[in-house]
Amino acid sequence: MHLGKSDDIAQLLGIPEEITQIVLLPVAWTKGDEFQLASRRPVSEITWVDNWGYTKQYQDEHLSLLEQMPGVTVEVDIQASDHQVWELVSDINVASKFSDEFLGANWSDGESPVTGSTFVGRNQRGDRYWETTSYVKT
Repeated sequence: MHLGKSDDIAQLLGIPEEITQIVLLPVAWTKGDEFQLASRRPVSEITWVDNWGYTKQYQDEHLSLLEQMPGVTVEVDIQASDHQVWELVSDINVASKFSDEFLGANWSDGESPVTGSTFVGRNQRGDRYWETTSYVKT
């Protein structure tokens, strides 16, 4: 989620002020002018650590693989244009405002976040500095 636009997102989605925004997951797809909701598992079952996975190893498990932590999961389907959503979630530098490690990023091939674009992220922890190249994929 674009944390720098969290107020705009909260207003767009009707998220109460006391709720901390963590992530915004895409829940639909378009093909030409056809728009469809994506089939999806409940948000509480999906996680990202170093790759996409599920909080339960097997669908019939009753206990989460993640420790039970207090929290709130909210799923809301919204009506917003692609442009509105894109403006809220596409800034590659917003995380640097909230991170002690991520220093920022620069587009390698201009300022065009489209499929195939690359950007270099800069990170530092203590005296350790590193850069990573990331790729925009569909």
